[in-house]
Amino acid sequence: MTRLGTEGLGTDPRQVALQELAGLLRGQKYDVTVETLQLTVRNGDGPPVEVWALRRPDDDYQVWFAWPERRWICEARHPHDAVVHIKKALHCVPDGDGGADPTDAEALIRRDLGHSADGRHGASRAISS
Repeated sequence: MTRLGTEGLGTDPRQVALQELAGLLRGQKYDVTVETLQLTVRNGDGPPVEVWALRRPDDDYQVWFAWPERRWICEARHPHDAVVHIKKALHCVPDGDGGADPTDAEALIRRDLGHSADGRHGASRAISS
């Protein structure tokens, strides 16, 4: 017998990944609200940062964390990397809407960690001696 529609959202890998990420952030004393496929993180009275768990079509539909508008952060199987990105975004200058704009943090993280423009690890960098 085929079970159609019997799996709840609790078994959705995107939601499982968000719950794991939320636990890591709460463990560092951040205020985290989780909705179906997104979470919102606050650091005290500072502006919020929003993170989504989405399937990335150009990576065989693997689950990735993303900023709004599908700006990819990292693979969901690396939640500690996401915490680093989120913490940097929480300390960025607020955008015009009152929320933190993670774009500046994304550029800094890619530079520091050697990520390519699409967020994947392993971008080549010239090393001068």
